[in-house]
Amino acid sequence: MKMLDKEFVNYLRNDLEMSDNDISTSTPNELFSKILVYEGYGSIADFPIKRWIKLIYNIDLNEVNSDIIKKERL
Repeated sequence: MKMLDKEFVNYLRNDLEMSDNDISTSTPNELFSKILVYEGYGSIADFPIKRWIKLIYNIDLNEVNSDIIKKERL
């Protein structure tokens, strides 16, 4: 992933113990899932949370993820 805030990258490195390569090659969905697991929400928490975001805010994070990946490939 490109364009990540320095503080967030430090969180991924230090707390989640991700390498720079892991961070740069992870999709937004992968990062979201890893963070939820690390923070204690469980390995399948991303599904209901993404659904709530869709229902409450009408934002489909899976669509956003696809858009980000397409832009990065350009």
